[in-house]
Amino acid sequence: DAVAKDKMEKNPVSNREVVILERGNTLCFDTVSGRYFKSDIEKIKKAVNELNLRMRDEMYISLNEFYYEIGLNGTSIGDELGWNIDQGYIDVSFSSQLADDGTPCLVIEYHIAPRYDFSNG
Repeated sequence: DAVAKDKMEKNPVSNREVVILERGNTLCFDTVSGRYFKSDIEKIKKAVNELNLRMRDEMYISLNEFYYEIGLNGTSIGDELGWNIDQGYIDVSFSSQLADDGTPCLVIEYHIAPRYDFSNG
């Protein structure tokens, strides 16, 4: 929680654009990209599960594939970072923080961080 709070304090919601997705109304914060968006835990968990199933066949998944699955646009480094089945499946957890404007915020943490050179194992 302390790390999540520190990352949010360095990226206050009042200074950031919040991406509104088609479903879910909970303010969320992605610790890798520093982006705020609205979604819900179930949609994010579903994306993780679907991508982990794909990883069994394809062996790796890019960070942008995760972003697309949860409804976000890709990022410039999103195709360079990702997960390889040899290092484990995508595994996220959630913590709760208050954004600088007092809004409750769901923070996405990655137990296995996306890494460079993920497609080579």
